[in-house]
Amino acid sequence: MQNRAQQCVIPCGPVRRLFAVATITISAIASSTGCAAVFGGSTQPVRFDSLPAGADISFATGQYVGQTPTSVTVSRSGMDTMVIKKEGYEDAHVFLDHKPLVGWFLWDLATCAIPVTLCIPLVVDAVTGAWFSLDDQYTVKLSPTKPSAASGDQKL
Repeated sequence: MQNRAQQCVIPCGPVRRLFAVATITISAIASSTGCAAVFGGSTQPVRFDSLPAGADISFATGQYVGQTPTSVTVSRSGMDTMVIKKEGYEDAHVFLDHKPLVGWFLWDLATCAIPVTLCIPLVVDAVTGAWFSLDDQYTVKLSPTKPSAASGDQKL
């Protein structure tokens, strides 16, 4: 008859140590990044169109990105504004609306209950902005500039 004290649910001896090391390693790797950052990323492509097409588009900081229509890879962590310009039209300023992804936030919050993770996924996703999503496309209708009063008063 076998002694109950000698029975192991988890493998005994060196296999048990290997199992423990593997468990700790997997937990450490899993906790080193946030789920939303891994699956959704910290950037997102956004398409910009303008009416009329061919307008220059840049970040409000002045970094030029191209002419419409175009796609721009935007960071989810920043609060970006895009400036769309075309000669003969008023400049358009487009604020990129960040929408929270509540499911990822709740999942990261739940990982705080696991002692090994130490809320690291929560911190990673917060810092990278992976909890947020942007609209996939923006279309801007540019308004023609109005002739200045000074140019209309000149007579030859």
